[in-house]
Amino acid sequence: MANTIATKIVKNLQNGQFAAVTLQAGYAVTYDGKRLLFPPYARTVAEKRDKTGRCIKLICEYADGSRIKFTYSSVTGACYKEN
Repeated sequence: MANTIATKIVKNLQNGQFAAVTLQAGYAVTYDGKRLLFPPYARTVAEKRDKTGRCIKLICEYADGSRIKFTYSSVTGACYKEN
């Protein structure tokens, strides 16, 4: 994998347990209240929500052109991949 903004963020997200993540605003919150700050804000390329309003798919693009694809399922949970 290249050394992109998206690669660094995905690696950090895969190494932790987070109560909340916002790729657009650039941070994640751990269950004990600590924040993990990301590099610059992301631009939303695509987004899909379920009937309750929960985001189930999101593609964000960063300043270097790298992208993260987020998907959520009640069965498998959250998944972050470089796109």
